[in-house]
Parts: sequence; C-alpha cells; structure tokens
Amino acid sequence: MDAHRFDRLTRVLGTTTRRRLLATIGAGFGTATGALAADCPRSQRCGGKCCKDCFVRSDPNTGKKTPFCCREDRICRSPQGRRFDQCCYGDERCRPNNPDQTKICCRLCNGTCCDSQDYCKNGSTCTFIGTARLARIRR
Repeated sequence: MDAHRFDRLTRVLGTTTRRRLLATIGAGFGTATGALAADCPRSQRCGGKCCKDCFVRSDPNTGKKTPFCCREDRICRSPQGRRFDQCCYGDERCRPNNPDQTKICCRLCNGTCCDSQDYCKNGSTCTFIGTARLARIRR
C-alpha cells in the first residue's frame, strides 16, 4: 500500500471512529436525561430529580418548603408510619423509639437527645446554640 492510500484509509477510519464515539456519547446523555424527565414515576419525582425518598425542608424565615432526595443511610423510619419518617442531618442519629416522635433524628449527648436548637458540649451537656434545625419530613 502506498502512502496516499494509507493516509486516506487512516482519515476514513478516524472519521468513522469519531462519529461512532460521538453517537454513543450523545445516546448515553439522551438516555440519562430522558430517564429523569419521562421515565420517572410521578410518585418518585422530587424537585426535578427522581428518587424514592423525597423529603421537604422548610425555611424558618419564609416558611417556603423545598423538596430534596434523602440518602438511604440518613432516613429514620418512624414506628408511627411512613408519614412521620425524618431525614437526619449528618451529625444526628436515628432514634425511632424516642418518646418525642417529632425528634426521632437527634444529636445524642450523654445518652439523651438534645433539642434541635442545642448541641452537645464536651460530650455531656446539651447547650443552646440560638438557631434551630427544623425537622426534615416527608412531603
């Protein structure tokens, strides 16, 4: 094979390979966005995303509720039913049998749950911090 034919062959193969690669990448992106928009069941739509565990957080100043997907490892399931489940913050622990069912996600301090406006000081005393974290509940 002479140099001219070799150059032509590499250009054709290069173009074909690039076209296939771009088509594959484009199809992958189309499928991913299509799955969120069209293939997500209505019951699993959550603030533009698709997930099975949708919760809401409330802005304490405006009262506006914003939906978000809660990670599976942060969901605290209430014995009173799905409606009372909560999504715990990273520093909270799940205590589903807490007598106060509004605080099943809580910051543990010396074996007791601190209120939402408290933090655990020196591992022994719930101390007021001045701002409350509101419970994040199912929508």
